[in-house]
Amino acid sequence: MTRILISGSSGLLGINLALEAAHRYEVIGVLHEQALNEPGFETIQADLLEYEEIARVLDESKPDWVINCVALASLDAAEQNP
Repeated sequence: MTRILISGSSGLLGINLALEAAHRYEVIGVLHEQALNEPGFETIQADLLEYEEIARVLDESKPDWVINCVALASLDAAEQNP
């Protein structure tokens, strides 16, 4: 079965994509801080701003596809840290 790694899977886009894809694919969601209660797909917690974490997540999950849904939702934080 095709394995899809979806980063940002606790956000609005990521969770909806992961839930929909989980009907047809094996989904692994990457979460930064928030834990989801039984989301219906496997999750890995990681800080993807750290290079070593990216390598660890890819080695652990061995995905066929990677979909990046990471976003900074806070407009103020985005403006302060462009």
